[in-house]
Amino acid sequence: MTERAHEELQAAAARPVEIEAFCPLSSVGVLDIAGRSIRGKLRSHNSDHYLAVKLGRVQDTLISSLAPADLPQRFEEYAYVILVADGRGRRGAGAKASRVALSTLAHSAIRDGKWHVRVDPETAEDIRTQVEFFSRQAHDVLYQAHLADSERPDLATTLTAVYVAGTDLFAMGIGNSRALLFRDDYLIRLTNNRTLDQWLGAGHPRKADDVPPDPGPRGQDTAGQPDRTASVDQVQLMSGDRLLLCTDGFTDFVGDREIVEALTSRRHPGEQCQELLDLALAAGSADDITVVVADYRLRSR
Repeated sequence: MTERAHEELQAAAARPVEIEAFCPLSSVGVLDIAGRSIRGKLRSHNSDHYLAVKLGRVQDTLISSLAPADLPQRFEEYAYVILVADGRGRRGAGAKASRVALSTLAHSAIRDGKWHVRVDPETAEDIRTQVEFFSRQAHDVLYQAHLADSERPDLATTLTAVYVAGTDLFAMGIGNSRALLFRDDYLIRLTNNRTLDQWLGAGHPRKADDVPPDPGPRGQDTAGQPDRTASVDQVQLMSGDRLLLCTDGFTDFVGDREIVEALTSRRHPGEQCQELLDLALAAGSADDITVVVADYRLRSR
């Protein structure tokens, strides 16, 4: 073999492997999240609590004899969970109920969660099953505490949750706390057993003042009470969507039209939360108030 042929062979062997970079939506979907919660003026305890969790998968090369060009760059993809709980009960029972519910879910996610970050029909069904499983766990813990705590026999809480993976959002609600989606000046409720497709697919977009009332009286369905179930709805997110999770200390005093006007300002989520709290206080809310605002966007691939 000539020296030139040998050099050409070496060059061919050293040529980087041509593999197209894999970039699923779960690696570029981002939530910017902020939350605020305040005790009501006439309340001895703040019975509201909120929690946002980032769940991830990471691949990072530690050592290799391969050339850097042969290896993928650091890869990471994430899913997000946001929860809001509004405790019910006297003598601090509500504050204990919402705290116990969210703490139970945070620990259960580590012990029992599968942490799906990519969604297909099979994983979508599994996510629904997981959400229902975790809501039952919180329910069971609270119900047992409800039976065991003679000083706080009315231990219960509402529970609202969203799970975001890629462009897929799963929403679950028990009780009167709400999860809302704000898109193109429309406000859509995510926790009334109707999906975004049902709202918009029929060709009848709903403005804020057209959204129907919540089903059931105040506090009708709460975790910690027997025979409570939750349905899980799935919607598709778009870059630029804004999510709002809030307790009824906010929504009982601030109407949908006012919410739309506030969210249209597109302030940073932290500033937006404070603006929403101020609206509820100005409207006379003396209840505990909790708002969580999350902006969804897709980074450049």
